[in-house]
Amino acid sequence: MKKAVKSFSLIIAIVLIFSACGNSTDNTPTTETTSSYNYQEPITNAPVNTDTATDSAPAVESTAAETVAQNVEQQTQAAVTEAQTTAAPVYKMPSGKAAIVEYFNTGANKVKTEAVRVTKNYEKRAIGEIVAPQALQSTADSLVREYMSDDTTPVVYSTQADIRENFIVPKQDYVSRLTTNDIADITIKDVGEEFEICIYLKDEENPVSGSGVGSVCDVIETGDVAGNKMVQKFSTKYYSCVVKAKFDKATGRMVWANYTTPLTLEVTVNLLGTHDAKIGLTFEKDYVIEY
Repeated sequence: MKKAVKSFSLIIAIVLIFSACGNSTDNTPTTETTSSYNYQEPITNAPVNTDTATDSAPAVESTAAETVAQNVEQQTQAAVTEAQTTAAPVYKMPSGKAAIVEYFNTGANKVKTEAVRVTKNYEKRAIGEIVAPQALQSTADSLVREYMSDDTTPVVYSTQADIRENFIVPKQDYVSRLTTNDIADITIKDVGEEFEICIYLKDEENPVSGSGVGSVCDVIETGDVAGNKMVQKFSTKYYSCVVKAKFDKATGRMVWANYTTPLTLEVTVNLLGTHDAKIGLTFEKDYVIEY
């Protein structure tokens, strides 16, 4: 019986290992040109025509006033032009499910082609209910907790190959193949220099990479234990999965992402009898992306 206990516990541990490994503004200074009215003293030794002087004075005064007015207008226009030039550009926020999904996919997929560094800030692993035969309960619980400890030390991926291999979705050239059919809801909001998108995925049983929950999240697939003769049944159910991400408005690139994927894992092991187990798990991964 001890051998059966160890073997069954090892199967659970292997399954959990799979889940862990699965897993133009011109800034040139503007030279301001100003003009002024140059008043010249009258020539004292020339005859002075009183009538002419009297008639010309108003004309000189009018010209000076017009020049001042023109200067003020030019300076005002220059100030308006400068304000328009330096004002922050306005970026259109997508609206409607289809437009938001397209914006998300485009910005997310830039990670594997344009990012120079991806940092996984942490990976949290929470354990829910563990249902197993009484004889295996304590051992299963111990092994699950051992393999489900949190990773709190940041991990940096600094080459395109490493990013492709480790970032969502691992070992694929894409990050998201999300469609409107995969989501229960999606929201977007303006957060200063970024747009923040929140995706609520539909529940799904036995998802695979490339579609459904697996189109945008790491998933444990039934094929991960294919060929193991001791595993008679293996299934997963993902529920209430949430993806949050921020995108730089100017470039549309994903700059931060958080993936939370709760699931229920059920396994039946055929070893010295049939043993069923059910485990609740939640994975949360948090990333910062640099370009």
